[in-house]
Amino acid sequence: MELQFAQKIAEELVEKLKPHCIQVYIAGSIRRKRPDVKDIEIVVMPRRIIERDLFGFVKSSTVEEGFANAVKKLGTLQKGGPNMKYARISVEKGVMLDLFIPSDDDFFRILAIRTGDHLFSIQIMGASKKKGWCGTDQGLRKISDCRPVLVKHKDNSRYDKTIWKVDVANPELPPVWRSERDFFDWIGLEYIEPEFRNLKKSDKN
Repeated sequence: MELQFAQKIAEELVEKLKPHCIQVYIAGSIRRKRPDVKDIEIVVMPRRIIERDLFGFVKSSTVEEGFANAVKKLGTLQKGGPNMKYARISVEKGVMLDLFIPSDDDFFRILAIRTGDHLFSIQIMGASKKKGWCGTDQGLRKISDCRPVLVKHKDNSRYDKTIWKVDVANPELPPVWRSERDFFDWIGLEYIEPEFRNLKKSDKN
């Protein structure tokens, strides 16, 4: 897709999601202003229903029904869903949406990762590990609180991968980042404007 066409569709999708979200950002190659866009990527912080225990700790967190319904109306769901961390949706013929739904406290890390190209995202994750933290299904957690788990590909061992699983009951949490710049400062990387987050040589023109 040409950037202008993809940008227009992405902005229309954002308008449909915005009433049900605290924050919505277009990410990926659109945010980097690349001339050719493969898929639309959007990162959202939906409004949630939080249930707490007697001590004030979060017992459960689910997205509001309005957000779930809005996601379903965007198109045909291919993978994931509004109550998961990710949803892949066919919004119209030949146009796919990758919708990322991180936990609220992990929002700006995921936005940074999903904005940069593949190599830039690796750089962000490397900086986090250098600081002693790793990405898990619960968000960023201390490596000392986690264990590596090998996930085998069912058909080709070449695609086996290692993921981190939280291994303690009460892991240490990272700080609450109030912006993407705040996250960059915390991991020790200089903030780079989105359109310059292209480390892959073929993505520099």
